[in-house]
Amino acid sequence: MEIYAAGLLRTWLQQPDVPLVNLTVGIACLNQAMQRTTLNRHVQLLQGFAFLFRYLELCKGHQEAQYNLGRAFQSVGTLDDHAK
Repeated sequence: MEIYAAGLLRTWLQQPDVPLVNLTVGIACLNQAMQRTTLNRHVQLLQGFAFLFRYLELCKGHQEAQYNLGRAFQSVGTLDDHAK
């Protein structure tokens, strides 16, 4: 996974304003954060959501981007906290 994430970050450095790249890097960070062997879960979650919120910004709040952000919150188990 780390090699894959490094490749994604390299792609992001080349194309930081492409929404799909931000979405993919954000999801990869969240997936890495949810692994049992991770050392910096909170940092990886923050990084992942930073990329996802950048994705939302680049998509200008489009409905699909909002849906993807909601799915990301659900995948890490925080959807109920944000829905209240």
